[in-house]
Amino acid sequence: MEPNSPITVNLDLVVERPAGKDALRALLHLILFHRLFGCIKPRTTEIFDLTLPAVDEPEIDNLVNIKIDSFWRTLESSANSRAEMVIIFSEKRTKKSWFSSNEEEIPWEKWVIDAQLATRTEPSQRNSPSNSTTRLYLQRCMQRVLEHVDEKRDAVPPIQTQTLSPFPMSITVNRVPSADPRSQPAGVRGYGR
Repeated sequence: MEPNSPITVNLDLVVERPAGKDALRALLHLILFHRLFGCIKPRTTEIFDLTLPAVDEPEIDNLVNIKIDSFWRTLESSANSRAEMVIIFSEKRTKKSWFSSNEEEIPWEKWVIDAQLATRTEPSQRNSPSNSTTRLYLQRCMQRVLEHVDEKRDAVPPIQTQTLSPFPMSITVNRVPSADPRSQPAGVRGYGR
């Protein structure tokens, strides 16, 4: 790993239409709950039979809703029913040169939520939210988030401000290109800012 390359956490999620937006919203709130570090007002989100922590701040709720709506539109309009959301947390560092200094943002952690819209729901899962595909994938993602934040506590840079989000954060939504081996090399994905 390069010295300034962020730790990347990949989360794969398959969502079904009835609860897909809510599952994505809960997952994004879970990540933000564990990475904002400021003085936040916590709340819980209930989805299926899972209880997840969330951030009860109007500006965060607004940001989450805007990004989830954009993500869902991208997911539904994608030819392969896939989209990804990339959340990057950075640290501000002062870069000094001979006659000046300026601040630069150095990414320290990147979360990639790669979501796919389920093409159909199995008849046995239609009336059983506890067995739904979305619930199973959400539970795996939840476990992955919790394992990561527990294992990588030392990767968090020193907190130097007491704002809601002491680290600059960017959230982007991208289409995932169709897997056509002739159009691009395997494993290549573009991440926009």
